[in-house]
Amino acid sequence: MRLYGDAARLVAILSCLLVIFGVACRFLDLGDKFYWVDEVNTSIHAVGKTKPEIAVLLQAEAGRTLTLGFLRDLIERPDPAGSFGDTVTALVRDDPHHPPLYYLIARAWIAAEGGAPVSLRLLSALLSLLAVPAVYWLGREAFGGPLPGVICAGLFAISPFHLIYAQQVREDGLWTALVAASTAALLRAQRRDSRLDLGCYALLSILSLYTSLLSLPVLACQFCYGAWHHHDTPRRFWPLGLSVALAGLAFLPWLWIVLSQLHRIADMNSGSAEPISPALYAQTLFLNLSRPFFDIDQPSYQALPFQEPASMLILVLIPAIEIIAMAMFLGNRTRAGNLPRIMLAGAGLLGAIALDLTTGGRHALIPRYALPSWLAFQVMIAGFLSRGLGAGRPMRRWAACLCFLFLAVCGITSTATYLPRPLWWTSRPPILARAVVQAQLLDVDMVIAWPELDGVGLLSLAESLPRETKLLFLDGSGRIAASLPASLLLYDPSDAVKQSLGERYVLEELVPSSYLWIARARPG
Repeated sequence: MRLYGDAARLVAILSCLLVIFGVACRFLDLGDKFYWVDEVNTSIHAVGKTKPEIAVLLQAEAGRTLTLGFLRDLIERPDPAGSFGDTVTALVRDDPHHPPLYYLIARAWIAAEGGAPVSLRLLSALLSLLAVPAVYWLGREAFGGPLPGVICAGLFAISPFHLIYAQQVREDGLWTALVAASTAALLRAQRRDSRLDLGCYALLSILSLYTSLLSLPVLACQFCYGAWHHHDTPRRFWPLGLSVALAGLAFLPWLWIVLSQLHRIADMNSGSAEPISPALYAQTLFLNLSRPFFDIDQPSYQALPFQEPASMLILVLIPAIEIIAMAMFLGNRTRAGNLPRIMLAGAGLLGAIALDLTTGGRHALIPRYALPSWLAFQVMIAGFLSRGLGAGRPMRRWAACLCFLFLAVCGITSTATYLPRPLWWTSRPPILARAVVQAQLLDVDMVIAWPELDGVGLLSLAESLPRETKLLFLDGSGRIAASLPASLLLYDPSDAVKQSLGERYVLEELVPSSYLWIARARPG
């Protein structure tokens, strides 16, 4: 599709500027965000350790006074005698539902640049940049021209949803790039009837599978799409079927690991099977539809902000635009109509909703699980806008331009709100996160903890405070030395410890139910 008129030129120029802005934002404030528990788990496994091994190392230090640097080094420095195999082994033992590709890249990055949170977040941000050209390619292949690709890249670059996960020590940014690129390669292969393109598609699918298990439903749907698209031309279907089979066979070793530990994986993700009221389910699903374009730091599983009319208006308008764009292309049998069939169903969102309706869980409400669906909505809207910009009637062209400006302003506003904040709705556990951020503002001389407690939460705290802060691990007796500094931070203290310290210190819990207490020496 060629650029048509001043409105299309304006949108193309603005889209390029949005790409520059969005790329730059990915590298801002990387060290200021709370290092939440999933990121800590990534660090643990990337250096080749497991959580039980961390617990053993902590228990060996009971009764000793160290510094928080000791805890940091546990997850920032791999064993010098170790290897990449340790990372794979750690995932197999501790977190088998996470395939190893991102973790192996992180292991190599740690060896070269170190494993501090800001360093690993820089890696994630760099990997997420691969998604920008991949999304452009996908938009261009889906709708047959550069304009939808440029629009799609611009809207994607300033998407608050993708920015949040691009700055986290998780595999989601890399996975987004691979899902977009593999889908674009499939569309290109179907357009050109090229086996070389199908080989590229197979390779990208293998990489995607080894990045996230959630690539399995995407691959399955792409296979079903090929069977439907070439039902009357088996000669063209067989190469696609072989490509999918090749990707599946390549992933079979890790799939076997997953299937052999399926019950344990289900227990680890039992939170997504917890029931939720139909009203909150519907409201959270409705909220998630807007997250790719607009984010107001609204947590999941809570009522929508009906008391904020401006926010509610935006939360209504964005799903309306998505529905209009989807309706325009779902019935289209041209190449532009292929995208929804590949990605919407392939993302597993509808299947997850069906699973939730039958089991009472909340699988479809975890935003990153449906990442391919949100990507599909963005690409469809780009096609919808490019069609409007290419229309013969000037009113339609400028209406599409205004719609683009509305979505761009939503993304820029959300990004500007998110970047300076240390916490967002993705920070978990939220109570501990708020307490840790408060602790960063205090002058803490020593942290007192128990090695038998949750090591992941303690490691998250350690990454948020200065390395030189003293750390005292109490032994099983809970005895406390008579000489302690004036300001203490207690991590989940027992009643006996609080009673013992209460004679010399004023104790206050930073955030109710956070398990973090500040103890200040009494005057005199």
